[in-house]
Parts: sequence; C-alpha cells; structure tokens
Amino acid sequence: MPTKTKETFLYAPGSLVRTKKEIYSMDPHMMLAEGTVGLILSGPKENYNHHCQVHFTGLEEPWWVSYSEIEPCL
Repeated sequence: MPTKTKETFLYAPGSLVRTKKEIYSMDPHMMLAEGTVGLILSGPKENYNHHCQVHFTGLEEPWWVSYSEIEPCL
C-alpha cells in the first residue's frame, strides 16, 4: 500500500480549494489571506507545470498559484 499518494482529482477544474497560508502577488499590496476559498478554473499549462488558475472569492481576476500553496476545501 503506497504511503505517499496524491488525490489529483481534488485539484481538477471545478474543485473548491483554499489557501494554506498567506499568498502574495508580485504587487506587494495584493495578498490573499490564509483560508481564502477559490474555484480551480484550469490546470497546468506549458510553463506552469505545477500551477493552476484559481478564481478566489472577492477578486475580479483569477490567480496562477502553485499546488503547494492550496489545499482541497472539503
């Protein structure tokens, strides 16, 4: 039985996620608080292999975030 598995379907487009900790944008005034909920819009793309595009609540534009910065919102 494997001990280190990832449930990739939890990070498919349409899945609800939340931030594990504060996430800062390139603009130092833009920050997402820990626990901010969002909806995954798209998965990895060329040059963004470990990222997904997420539309977080309260924001007008989606963000590209690393899978290590989010967790499933169950």
